[in-house]
Amino acid sequence: LESASAEFEPEKAEPVPMPTPQTEEFRCYHVPDEFMKVYKSLSRATEMMKNSWKKTLKNNPSYFTDPEKQKVLRFAMQRPANYLTEIETYLEKALAEALEGEKTA
Repeated sequence: LESASAEFEPEKAEPVPMPTPQTEEFRCYHVPDEFMKVYKSLSRATEMMKNSWKKTLKNNPSYFTDPEKQKVLRFAMQRPANYLTEIETYLEKALAEALEGEKTA
């Protein structure tokens, strides 16, 4: 895994297209610039991970058949998945608190 990331060239990574305030998805909403910067950073990180894993899996097909290497894959996927779950949980909690605050105001 380290050798794959050492060979990976971030400048060649194509970021996943993310919505910008001008896109249809955000036309009726104001999305603060700081959030858009974070989304773009996540997009770049996602594309870097995809490219790195694509190269690693192409060069090491045993990751698909070796049970021990499959454990490595699952472990590697766990951290980003937990991170996204944490963000979702926080946003849901913040929204619930804001709605509760509106009810009591």
